[in-house]
Amino acid sequence: MGIPLMRTKTWAYASGAFFGGIAGAFYASYKAETFPDDFYFNISVFILCMVILGGMGNVWGVLLGAGFLAYLDRQGIPNAGAWFNAKFGTNFEVAKYSFGIYGLIILVVMLFRPEGLVPSSRRKAEFQTEELSDEPLYDVQR
Repeated sequence: MGIPLMRTKTWAYASGAFFGGIAGAFYASYKAETFPDDFYFNISVFILCMVILGGMGNVWGVLLGAGFLAYLDRQGIPNAGAWFNAKFGTNFEVAKYSFGIYGLIILVVMLFRPEGLVPSSRRKAEFQTEELSDEPLYDVQR
């Protein structure tokens, strides 16, 4: 289509690195000091779960996944734990297993709906379940 692929990908990578560096500089100046312990792996998994749940390549899907998981993190899991403890008379802390629940969500979505809840049209076409190669390309009967 006339678009220089290598140059476009390089510019996309460079602009992403630029904005990530700017954000890191602002974060470091905000905290006045940074250490590797300030960045948790759990947050990366949580953001990955948001993207996978919503659908990669679709901004609205990622926003929907982020909203759902933010609700689940702040209110859903604690309320479910309180309901479970009231119903069964236990003292089970569901919030301790929240990242296991997020891992289960990633697993279920990747197995049953790999394009996400709201996939982009391109991702939907990639995961199309119909096989297009079943129809012959010629009219000759054998």
